[in-house]
Amino acid sequence: MKGPIKFNHILYLAGFLVLTLILFNLGEDDKQIPQTTAVQEKHTASCVDEKKLPAPGNSFDGKILYRHAFAAICNGHLKLADSASMKAFKKEWENKYSPSELSTEEKTDRAIAAMLASLNQRFDTYLLPQAVEASKEQIDPTLSGIGAEISLTAPLKEATKLSNTNRLLIKRVLEGGPSEGILQEGDIITAVNGIPLVGLDLEDVVYKRIRGKAGTPVLLTIERQEEPVKVIRGNITMKVVSEHALDGNIAYIQLRDFMSKYAVKEFHDALERANKANAVIIDLRNNPGGNFDSVIMIASFLLNQGNLVVVNAREGDGLSRSDIALYEGFMATIEYVKEGVDDKVLKHYPLGIPQAVTQDRQHLAEIAADTPIVVLINERSASGSELLSGILKDRATLVGQPTLGKGVGQGLHPLPYGRELHVTELEFLPRGQSIDKVGVIPDLIVKDDPSQDGDEQLNQAVAQAKSLIEKTRSVATLKQKLEKEKRSFFLLDK
Repeated sequence: MKGPIKFNHILYLAGFLVLTLILFNLGEDDKQIPQTTAVQEKHTASCVDEKKLPAPGNSFDGKILYRHAFAAICNGHLKLADSASMKAFKKEWENKYSPSELSTEEKTDRAIAAMLASLNQRFDTYLLPQAVEASKEQIDPTLSGIGAEISLTAPLKEATKLSNTNRLLIKRVLEGGPSEGILQEGDIITAVNGIPLVGLDLEDVVYKRIRGKAGTPVLLTIERQEEPVKVIRGNITMKVVSEHALDGNIAYIQLRDFMSKYAVKEFHDALERANKANAVIIDLRNNPGGNFDSVIMIASFLLNQGNLVVVNAREGDGLSRSDIALYEGFMATIEYVKEGVDDKVLKHYPLGIPQAVTQDRQHLAEIAADTPIVVLINERSASGSELLSGILKDRATLVGQPTLGKGVGQGLHPLPYGRELHVTELEFLPRGQSIDKVGVIPDLIVKDDPSQDGDEQLNQAVAQAKSLIEKTRSVATLKQKLEKEKRSFFLLDK
């Protein structure tokens, strides 16, 4: 399945990526996106002509790497969406470092990280080669390993070495995987093949010690038992959708992220199996987001029609706007074109001349328009999951906690020597509503109390679903009664 548009952007919270090993995720507070008259002007040339960038050779060249990184940031960053900001950035950073300051990989990586951090956009990231490989696994989640998601007991940015306070944690054991029945969620791994993990680099432990060729064994020492356990590595596809039926013929579908290339198909298949359910609960808690097109496609499975999202994206030294809307038979992307438009016309149409690009819908909504939908969200629902929940706000009942508030998307820029930049290039507004730094507010706020047994947020979602089912049935009964009375009236009238 292909998405309706091709922004090639991710709506993802990098800090939630399990073992992405992002070494630079700099910038704490966002500056306000410049409010300029750029959207009322025709866009001019980009900051750097990327066709003229020097090609990298086989050996590392810091000057070439820095030049490519500078072009990606200066040409694409949302905070440089006016000529004054773009020129100031170019003047400060284009030739800031001498050749000797870019003579090694470490020096160059730090220079690029500093350049990116200067824009103070909290979701920009600069990935080193190991992190790039890890992020690719989120897109094509087929790998050879023990069949478990591994996380840390301390935030990744605080340390990349394992310690007594930053320990290796089993976050989830994959159903049907090599570790099923051996490891448990919450297990702490203290040693691999007899080697204690304290003091070791995270990358070394995960990629060189735990992972390995399918069919080979690995001995894991876990805190809850004395003897090591043996796991035979295997080939695994990490599923992002899980589902089961709840009491009252309520379908529960959990979507962990939108990064996997299988996310749309997995969700579609789960929704097809739920089309006879009385209600559907969609769990987006702890979902860090993912691919923009995947979010839009999944939204189209749940809605018949309506405005989905407004996208303001960097274009040259200004902003461009696109509106995406859903209709019964097709999806429309309305783009506002300024190039070649007379200035006199732009005075009356400051956004540009609207042009609609339509695409036939491959699937109409997979569930009936009157089937209740409840969406679970929390403070770790970010970006793409915020977009979906924001789009569904008028169709579904939202339960849980306000979401993170990441209403911006990043463009992926592969760089020479295995590096990659995620540069903030667009802002998305579900149904035209800004959510950046605000988040999506649930209809029913429910706190998750870790000290209590059970899942109170899910329990409340089930209660809401059952209440909505009863209301739907009452409305259907009333309609039937009115139709019957109407038919009787016309029969008597005759």
